[in-house]
Amino acid sequence: MEEIGVERVSQRTNFGIYFAVVALAAAALVFVFTQVRVSLLERSLLDAQRSVIAKRVSELKGSLSQIETDVVTREEQIKKATATEARYASLLSELLELSKTDVDARTVTQKWKIQAAGAEATPANASTVKTSAAATGESREPVKEAPKDAKAPKATSSEMPAKAKAP
Repeated sequence: MEEIGVERVSQRTNFGIYFAVVALAAAALVFVFTQVRVSLLERSLLDAQRSVIAKRVSELKGSLSQIETDVVTREEQIKKATATEARYASLLSELLELSKTDVDARTVTQKWKIQAAGAEATPANASTVKTSAAATGESREPVKEAPKDAKAPKATSSEMPAKAKAP
């Protein structure tokens, strides 16, 4: 009777092994199926991203060409502005030379507070015209003016001259 029991045990063991192999194969099949499905979903997302990126690249190329044409236009405008500035500088330097002998020219230079480059500004914060830099084509820094409402900074006691300290 022992032989019958051994056959039943080996049949049950074989069934258990077959069941484990089938379950493992089913799990592998489910895993592969889900991976294929996810890759198909991701492909559509990647295609959409690729089309958006292609659209952005084409827009950037258009913007780049527009910027290049704007740069050329601005360079032309700068050349024209530099030429105009040189003509005004020449006119103002001639006006300053003429103001030495002509009363009307002197009146205009005093009214508009036109001064030669390097001359001191008047106390009323007058703007100065730097004719020599513009006439020679040199680059120059813009003249900064204090606002008309601004008050002069007050000197501290250590900055005051010795005469001002003694009463």
